Amino acid sequence: MPNGSWKSLVLGGCGLIAAALLAFAYCSYCEGQGKLPPPSSLVLRVLLVLYLMIGKWGLVATGISGGVLMIAMGYTDRRRERKYLTLGKSKEATPNPMRETLFGDYPLDQWPPDGFFSETFPESAFILARSHLSSGREGDAIACWRQILQRPGLEPREYLQAWHFLRQHGQQPSTDAAKQVLGVVVEVAMPEGLDLLAAYPNHTARYYNYSGASIIWQHPDTSLDSAIDQLLSASQQVVLQLGPYEQPRPAPPPLGSVRLSFLTPSGLHFGQGPEAALAHDALGGQVLQLATVLLQALIAKQELIAKTE
Repeated sequence: MPNGSWKSLVLGGCGLIAAALLAFAYCSYCEGQGKLPPPSSLVLRVLLVLYLMIGKWGLVATGISGGVLMIAMGYTDRRRERKYLTLGKSKEATPNPMRETLFGDYPLDQWPPDGFFSETFPESAFILARSHLSSGREGDAIACWRQILQRPGLEPREYLQAWHFLRQHGQQPSTDAAKQVLGVVVEVAMPEGLDLLAAYPNHTARYYNYSGASIIWQHPDTSLDSAIDQLLSASQQVVLQLGPYEQPRPAPPPLGSVRLSFLTPSGLHFGQGPEAALAHDALGGQVLQLATVLLQALIAKQELIAKTE
């Protein structure tokens, strides 16, 4: 082989190896900047152009340096794939600010809001209970919360809130009351944000879309009673198979997951998993299906109202 040819081969190989290393460095830079690294197919086009520029010995040089390039770019592609898959797994849906209003488990200093004054029951009882606690009269505070439980016709979250405080002070519900479902909250974590659907035994319901849109059903008629009753009845069957969650209520579910939260006097019960897996669960699947039916009914109501306005 003529010396000039060897020289072309060596120079061509070195040039292509340098191109591979530069491509690798550029992809690493893209990752560091949060940009999408170019796929190896793009850099291979550059390789082809370089091959055409080198000449007849470029075929050999391409074979040598192409292997180096493929190893470098394959490693980069794996890093690229791993990075973005990891982000997908760990990313949480954007929290919905209305989420905290659905569970009836505000901290003592937040329900009612500190500094809030009302003579309306049960807010007045919650305020008085907090005052008793600040004065060291726990028994009087417990009496206030139990007074709330004894008052019929209140919003279910008021009962949940009273039980939340009672449990914090050593009071537990009876066996008969412990598993009573006072609300169900369905959370769907999507890339755009968190969707929330909640229903309660007084036939009220709420839907908060990740976009900020909402539907508040305050039971203006009985048209959704059946859908809500069926959802609560299915939820009751699930609660009988679960124990209460003893830790503070967890943050919203991770991206791609659905959480079914069941609100009872004994505390939060919940099930969680990927939507497809939960849909095939013997108990959770029925709850998810009935929640979808209720959501569709709420949306239909909203559309009907919008047409008549």
